[in-house]
Amino acid sequence: MRRMFVVFLVVIVLTLALSVAALAAPANGKGGALNPESAKQRIASAIKRAEQMKTKSVAKLKKADERLTKAMDRLKAQGKDISKLTADRDVLVSRVKSADRDFEALINKLKEAESLAATATLEQFKAALVSARELKRRVMTDVKDIKVYAKTVILRDIRSLKGNSSSAGQLQLNGI
Repeated sequence: MRRMFVVFLVVIVLTLALSVAALAAPANGKGGALNPESAKQRIASAIKRAEQMKTKSVAKLKKADERLTKAMDRLKAQGKDISKLTADRDVLVSRVKSADRDFEALINKLKEAESLAATATLEQFKAALVSARELKRRVMTDVKDIKVYAKTVILRDIRSLKGNSSSAGQLQLNGI
C-alpha cells in the first residue's frame, strides 16, 4: 500500500514537472507564442483571397445588373410597367454597395491585423482577427442575401411581367 502511494506521488510529481517544463519552453510554431512571420504570411494570403472574392463578386454582380437592365429594356419595349423592377434594381444596387463597404472593411481589418502581427501583443492580434472573422461573416451574409433577393424577388417580378412562367425560366440572372 505504501509503495503504491509512493509510486502515485512520483507519477504526479513527474507529470507536474513535465507540464511546467512544457509551459516554460519557447513555442516552436505550434501555438503558444505569436510567430510574426507566419502570421503575416497567413494574413497576406487571407487579404489576397478577400480581394479576389471581392473582384469576382463585383464582376458577377455587374454582369447580373447588365442582364437585368437588358430584361427591363425588353419589357419596356413591349409596353410593360417596369416600375417594380426599377425599385427592385434600386434595392439590389443598395445591397451591392453595402456588400462592397463590408468587403473594404474586411480588407482593411485584415491589413490592420497584418501590421499588428509584429508589433502588438497576442491579445491585440487575436482581437483584430476576431473582428476580421465577424466582418467576413457579414460579407458572406451580404452576398448570400443578394443572391436570394435576385433569385426570389427579381426573377419573380420578371416572370410576372412576362406573363408565362415557361419562357421566364429561360431568363436567369446566372451572374449572381
